Amino acid sequence: MAALQDGRFVRGIEAAASRAGDRQALAQRIAADPGVVLQFDGAAEAAGRVQAALHARGASLFGAGGHVKQAAYAIQHKPWSTVTVADGAARLSELKALSSSRRSPRIATTRA
Repeated sequence: MAALQDGRFVRGIEAAASRAGDRQALAQRIAADPGVVLQFDGAAEAAGRVQAALHARGASLFGAGGHVKQAAYAIQHKPWSTVTVADGAARLSELKALSSSRRSPRIATTRA
């Protein structure tokens, strides 16, 4: 989607399709070898847009991962997290069984 926001690249694809004479043939060629699009006019700029979009998404994911990691460390330091669970083997078995079964979310009821 990011590449298609580059007008020059889109015009390059349209020009290639008109030269090929058959849009379907061009689509099949691209599907067989996606690297073909790098030959179109405007491909370098479009690739830059794609890279920027992926970088932004990756940075967001990296940030979220940092928050999860910090939360895990914080939980490890809570007093309740170090308490020994009674019959730990049975509890672990129960949790494994629950994690492998399908559940439907419950509709929350709230009071105003």
